[in-house]
Amino acid sequence: MSNAARATPGIGRVLYVTSSGDTFGGAENALFDIVTNAAEWEPLVVVPFEGELSASLRKAGIHCEVIGLGVLRHKGELRSPVLILRLIGGLIAAARLAVLIRKRRARVVHSNTSAVFAGALAARIARVPHVWHVREVSSGVAWSILGKMIPLLSDRVVCISDTVARNMPSGKRHDRIVVVPDGVDPSIFTYERRRGGSGRVIMASRINPHKGQELFIRAAARVVASVETATFEIIGGFLPIYAALRDRLLALAGELGLGTKLIFSPHMSREEVAHRIAAADVVAVPSTWIEPGGLVVLEAMAMGTSVVATRAGGPAEVIEDGENGFLVSREDPSELASAMTRLLLDQGLRARLTENAHRRVEERYTLALHLARLGAVYREVLGSPQRSRCA
Repeated sequence: MSNAARATPGIGRVLYVTSSGDTFGGAENALFDIVTNAAEWEPLVVVPFEGELSASLRKAGIHCEVIGLGVLRHKGELRSPVLILRLIGGLIAAARLAVLIRKRRARVVHSNTSAVFAGALAARIARVPHVWHVREVSSGVAWSILGKMIPLLSDRVVCISDTVARNMPSGKRHDRIVVVPDGVDPSIFTYERRRGGSGRVIMASRINPHKGQELFIRAAARVVASVETATFEIIGGFLPIYAALRDRLLALAGELGLGTKLIFSPHMSREEVAHRIAAADVVAVPSTWIEPGGLVVLEAMAMGTSVVATRAGGPAEVIEDGENGFLVSREDPSELASAMTRLLLDQGLRARLTENAHRRVEERYTLALHLARLGAVYREVLGSPQRSRCA
């Protein structure tokens, strides 16, 4: 059955505007889950360029259009003349999106990340409600301005965690800000009780200075000293801008004598990542910044694989240290190594933590719950008296 056939008159068509046509990050994967499983509304997606996301959406029967959105490609553009070109591109995109909103009779516009502003302007032009989905923890002068503008240009601001909500310059108490955690698709990330131990530890994240690959490598070198069967994998590839960082990480792994104990793997499909999670004893999320949410934490917990994450940001809202996973320092590799070693050596501990983790996901973080919460947001903005203040 198509989304159009299932959509109810109460919500109707929702136009999603996202900052990438690929699926390298959690924002795009979360969007894919929303639009391909929506039963109460009909999704229409706009991406800034063709890529894996747009191809996957069309294959799933979701209408997807390409409009250059004036999206910043990396934070360095904030301090370069390219920023002017991006702003001009965003204004042009807003006009084109407003035409699309009217043509396709979209009733709500949903901007998928704070990096894209054309959707908010288009919704204002077309006089329809706007929902801004904030998935990042940002800082600096640009964020102090944008973060204050987001609630002013939106009927609701959806934050993926309390951490993200607190990071909004307007503060979590703003009456338009609501926390809606991401949800896990059980058709991909399926629970399985583990037997035995593979000794595998994986980190699923594109190489980035803030994601903690160096912390992971230094911890891995400590683990292999006491767990002979341990092997490690970093999954996700890298953007060209971080090629030099990848080379440094490869060199570090060699210096620490990891050899074939550690492999670097390219970007994979979500199904492939799920297969890797299922085969692992431990998933590590060693972010050295404040992690906004940490979708991979939820995915591993849902599948019954034990999780170790640094104790700052979104993962700390999900993990109860020692009850359904471990939280460690984002500065000390020995603490991460100790947690991974305990899990690799103690099957009973893994079993207890993973059962508790799966139960927590089932109670609070399923995709069905996420869709129900989003549906409630859409119904609120369609009937909210605040709507007139954004039109």
